[in-house]
Amino acid sequence: TNLLPLSEREKEILQLLSQGLEYKEIGTKIFISPNTVKKHCISIYQKLHVNSKAQALRIAYTKGLI
Repeated sequence: TNLLPLSEREKEILQLLSQGLEYKEIGTKIFISPNTVKKHCISIYQKLHVNSKAQALRIAYTKGLI
């Protein structure tokens, strides 16, 4: 599959998701709203062709993104 490159911000959010943080906690940590975190996650899922956080994290690990 052809994966689109993730932005630095998207990689940062994936990294934080992998630590088990919720959108609100991620938002607080990187100074954006939980809603913006959610938008980034939707974009990440589209780029990785997945529908869940678990799938996104699995691909991120196997591709060495995080």
